[in-house]
Amino acid sequence: MIDEFARYTNEEVVASIFENYLCRWEEVNDGIEKLVGAIDSTRKLIELTLDNERNRIERMELYLSMGSLSFAMMSAVGGFFGMNLLSGFEDHPKKFWIVTYVTLVASTSLWYVTWQRFHLGRQVQNQRVSGFVASLRRAIIPQMPPTFF
Repeated sequence: MIDEFARYTNEEVVASIFENYLCRWEEVNDGIEKLVGAIDSTRKLIELTLDNERNRIERMELYLSMGSLSFAMMSAVGGFFGMNLLSGFEDHPKKFWIVTYVTLVASTSLWYVTWQRFHLGRQVQNQRVSGFVASLRRAIIPQMPPTFF
């Protein structure tokens, strides 16, 4: 056994040890790069999840704002007719109900128009995004020849 180690010089032994440590270092470095990639992917996924949640909250806020606009319109009409001014409507027996129904219809119409505009904007945005995604797919993925299959 001593003869087997004796045929290697000290330089060869040191070079072999350095090669061994270099291989181990490269394995550790590759592992670190994989972990960094996994951490970046996880971070991006969490950012997307948080963006989605933020968009959901903002959408709910917009719905509440549309509803409050409708109620504000109704309260403005109620405040206008609640003043102690003579307008001629106070003597007519059915004018109260007419004003109430017209206010409700106008308020509901206002809410519906704002809701429709919001959803129309979302549909246009979704169509634009779909167009961008389709153009990116065409640019990235090469077109297969029709006789491929």
